[in-house]
Amino acid sequence: MTAVSQTVEYNKTAHVRRTRHALAGAFALVCAVFLASSAHAAPVRVCGDPDPPPWNYWVRDSQGKSTGVLTGFSLDLIRMAYARLGREVEFIGDIPWARCQRMVEEGRINFAMDVGYSAERASHFVYSAHYNSPTPYVFFDSQRVVNFDTPAGLRHYHGCGLSDISYEQFGIDTSELDLGVKSYEALIRKLRDGRCDYFIEYIETAYGYKAMGEDWFFDPELRHVPLANGIERSLHLITALNGPDARKIGELNAEINYLINSGAAATLWRRHAGDLPYRP
Repeated sequence: MTAVSQTVEYNKTAHVRRTRHALAGAFALVCAVFLASSAHAAPVRVCGDPDPPPWNYWVRDSQGKSTGVLTGFSLDLIRMAYARLGREVEFIGDIPWARCQRMVEEGRINFAMDVGYSAERASHFVYSAHYNSPTPYVFFDSQRVVNFDTPAGLRHYHGCGLSDISYEQFGIDTSELDLGVKSYEALIRKLRDGRCDYFIEYIETAYGYKAMGEDWFFDPELRHVPLANGIERSLHLITALNGPDARKIGELNAEINYLINSGAAATLWRRHAGDLPYRP
């Protein structure tokens, strides 16, 4: 090999090395920027309506009073899903439910949790994959038996419910219900006083309160039966229709589905719901 060819070969080798070093440096810089941005990204803010358990509820002290700390299956699931995406989550439970939804729609909060589907709400929000399907039951006084085969059969009775809940997902026209109370204790008292014939609630809610020492739903004078042929209500996260999180909903859905399919979601469920079956 001549001195000229050796020089050319040396220059080519040096150029390749410089190119490789430059590419490696650029890749390292991109990774550093990505990691720095992830580390400093603002937490994902999620609001909800605390209580009833097992989804989203206040930790109680030995006297049964709220400690101001939120817990629940939904929080654990959402936190784990976002941890897999490298994000932290901030949960907000001290604002009214209506304001929670409004702030999500306005983009001031990323998500609202534990939301059932409705066509009206879907015109304002994007829904995540569902992560739980609670089981609706009909509660009534044992002295005034309610007979029905389908939700439509309940129209022959005077139903009642909570003032801030929509009952459309159960196949019930909310406008036909007496919604004059705001707590389960008052709702059950109203039923026992004969001021209505029935109300609908998830059996998971009843057992959740029972685990906390609040045994209203299992009054010996009450009966409860499954809402036969009822419309299943699944729980979702919702985010603003045209917001940045709507464009990334596929990433979140993939993590939710992974946690369900891997069995991790069922493990989290048992932590808060005991032996109640987990139904995604």
